[in-house]
Amino acid sequence: MESVRLGRSGLNVSPICLGTMMFGTQTALEDARTIADMALDPDAIRRLATLARLALTADEVAGYSESLSDILTVLDRLKGLPVDDAAPLASPLALPQALRPDEAKPVFDREIFQAGAPATDSGFFLVPKVLS
Repeated sequence: MESVRLGRSGLNVSPICLGTMMFGTQTALEDARTIADMALDPDAIRRLATLARLALTADEVAGYSESLSDILTVLDRLKGLPVDDAAPLASPLALPQALRPDEAKPVFDREIFQAGAPATDSGFFLVPKVLS
């Protein structure tokens, strides 16, 4: 199967995939490559930084561009790993839930809490006036 490089990312995809992955419609191969190149373009990173209200230096923009390309390259490598025989990871969802019975209980005993209060009246705490 023929594959083409996805922009400067290092990813290789089929021409059909490259054409359809851009906005869900068939895009010309050259247009798709241009769109893929813009995805990691320093200007795009600056626009994202502005939206995220981040002030990035020119060195940081270049670093993020390179880092994103590296991340995409690693993701492409992961797609090629044989995982057919890999056992699923343990999941806490498979364990039974330790739930207590749903019973109404008093939150607190008012008399116990108010026993140490300096002043109470009809079940309410009385506090000194702070605003005149």
